[in-house]
Amino acid sequence: MTTGIHEQCLSLSREAIEAIQSGKEGSASLAVRKIELCAQLLDNKPLQRWAKFTLGGYKFNLPIAEDMNQEYVDKVVQKIQELKIPLSYDEIRYRLGESGGGFNSIEFVEHLMTRLNREKRGTDRTHYRNNLQQVIVATSNAAHLHATGIFKRLSFGEIPSRQFNTIRDRVDNLLLDLCPEAIEKFMVAYEQLASSSAENWSHALTAARRIFKSVADSLYPPRETPEGARKLGEDQYINRLWAFLDENAVAGSDKDLAKAHIDYMGAFLQKLNDKASKGVHAEVSYEEAVRAVLYTYLTLGDLLEFAGKGLKKAVEQSGKVNINDTSLENLVKIPGISNILAKEIVKRRVKRKFKSLEELTTFKGVGMKTIEKMREHCVAY
Repeated sequence: MTTGIHEQCLSLSREAIEAIQSGKEGSASLAVRKIELCAQLLDNKPLQRWAKFTLGGYKFNLPIAEDMNQEYVDKVVQKIQELKIPLSYDEIRYRLGESGGGFNSIEFVEHLMTRLNREKRGTDRTHYRNNLQQVIVATSNAAHLHATGIFKRLSFGEIPSRQFNTIRDRVDNLLLDLCPEAIEKFMVAYEQLASSSAENWSHALTAARRIFKSVADSLYPPRETPEGARKLGEDQYINRLWAFLDENAVAGSDKDLAKAHIDYMGAFLQKLNDKASKGVHAEVSYEEAVRAVLYTYLTLGDLLEFAGKGLKKAVEQSGKVNINDTSLENLVKIPGISNILAKEIVKRRVKRKFKSLEELTTFKGVGMKTIEKMREHCVAY
């Protein structure tokens, strides 16, 4: 689900709940319309069928009462089950008779109720106010249940997913600037995870290990001199990332936690690598391969979060400038940045730093072609 759809459905479900709680005339139909749009955006087929029924969409697909006997009730229930419409008992029973509006839309039912209230009548000889009220209450209760379900799922159920996407975006943006080959290896890992082959899952594990090595090579190249008991050679890329954090991150519990994550990731990858090296690829499960890729992102997120001055040094060594702290004079030297755009960048970064170069596309005249041209000369972190 894209962020735009997520936020729109979150807002629609909240508005539906508020409409029902207001108790105003037409509140039930207003809530149903908002839930209907949510169901379409979320591609929730059962909820779409519920909204269609509530809005009168199945009026001519359901049996018409000749006699309100048990046989008729059974026919209606059977047809609803065949159509796979998720309805509560109250939503069905109060619509069985014409006195409650039948299978017409909730908008029609609310309109009848408003008219009878205005005329201060209990019936128009076909529809009865009490019966109409029961239909409205049953629909409102169901709408409230559906709306709160959507709201809770989007507000809480997807928090881990949204948080991970935030971390992934930050990691991707920094890797594009510091270590583009690592992004290519992530793409390889995704392709391998999409396979149903256990052998390909082990290849995803290999891709995760290569990502760490690529990042280590960019941030902390191999050294002959060890760091205490830790060797820092070509193959000791986990040790090199640990040493990079040790030298560059600000002291504190967060730094220690990030270093612990790197150590854990190294041990985890080594364990999986030992299993794969035995030649029995099926021993590396799909869940383990997924965890390896996810942990790679989370660990790199920690690494890049706490190693501020180290990243600055790495950027400087690459010959690029950081648009968040470089001077106006340096900004205008970057291809694609005019004097006017440079001033806009300075004004914006005073309020809020740029998390990626892609944020520059919010400025007039800046497209992705311009961003790609700029990427060779600058970064944003």
